[in-house]
Amino acid sequence: MTTDKPSTFPSICIVGLGLIGGSLCKLIRSIYPNTKIYAICRRQETIDYAVKESIIDQGFTDLADCPSSMSLVIVCTPISMLSEKINASFDHFSEITLVTDIGSTKKQVIEHVHSNYTDRYIPGHPMGGSEFTGVENSTLELMKNVPFLLVNKEKQSKLFSTNLSSLKKWLESLSFRTHVMSADQHDLIIGYVSHLPYLLASSLSGEALSFSSQDQQTISNVYGPGFKDTSRVSESDPSWGIDVCSTNKDALLQLIPSIIKKLTTMQSVIENGDMKQLETILHQNKDIRHRLVSDS
Repeated sequence: MTTDKPSTFPSICIVGLGLIGGSLCKLIRSIYPNTKIYAICRRQETIDYAVKESIIDQGFTDLADCPSSMSLVIVCTPISMLSEKINASFDHFSEITLVTDIGSTKKQVIEHVHSNYTDRYIPGHPMGGSEFTGVENSTLELMKNVPFLLVNKEKQSKLFSTNLSSLKKWLESLSFRTHVMSADQHDLIIGYVSHLPYLLASSLSGEALSFSSQDQQTISNVYGPGFKDTSRVSESDPSWGIDVCSTNKDALLQLIPSIIKKLTTMQSVIENGDMKQLETILHQNKDIRHRLVSDS
């Protein structure tokens, strides 16, 4: 719902105008139509498209050409580029500019942000996305009413606390449901709810290679919603998968052996024909899923 109230951040720059950056622009525009939205993007064609579609007001292929007086910068690049672009943003924009990002891993990114900037860098992560890429696939609905995770610091300065509070309130005005947590907690939880499911979906899709070509064709003709829904995220850009595996290695190396152990237990129970034990496991897993996922 559009508001006439002035925004906490009247001028915003999106660094990296893809699916998430474009969707954020559309959401901001829908609530704060008077906010000036700028973007930095590698391709002039993307900028031209975004200006034509009123996704942004103005865009640049070089950060140095963007006005430096932004109130907020949101870095929406791939994870492997985040810390570099965050540092570059602080070098270019004014000393009162607040910077956040959308990366799905946090600890490694934070470690590479220059210490001079940590009071004005609030690590962030919106939990909206899809297997598609590009600003042309961006939608308002992708970001609306989704969780937005913010990362706290163990030792906070007064400035960091003030900036965190301001960003949190602004995000909530956009319909985000904010959650504040540590970097370690973020990476483990997102490893479980996002990165591990991607690896599982990729493995499930890859298992089709063990079937004959004829059987693969049959699978293509007869699959149901269970396979389609479970394997969907395997169509995500593999470069994203490489990024999350390299930057969230510790969490994934904790989660993968645990899920293998659970599958091995199921394998043993099935081999032994202990359907009573299998029923107990399946009921337990069904119940925890019901508690975790509110639409079940």
